[in-house]
Amino acid sequence: MGKHNPSDHLQPDSRLVAAYQRGGRADLAVRRLRRPGPAELISAAERGTWSQAMADYTQQTY
Repeated sequence: MGKHNPSDHLQPDSRLVAAYQRGGRADLAVRRLRRPGPAELISAAERGTWSQAMADYTQQTY
C-alpha cells in the first residue's frame, strides 16, 4: 500500500479555474473593497479636537 498524499484528492475550485481561463493570473487577484458603513467614525471637527488634546497632553508629559 502506498503512502497517502492529501494533494492526490484535491480538486480545483471551478470558480478559480473559470477565472483563470477567463483572464489569467490577473483575474485570480483578490479585490479588496471598503466595508459598508460610514466612511469616518468621527467628524473632521472631532478629529481636530482629539488631535489638539493629544498634542497638549504630549507637551505636558514631556
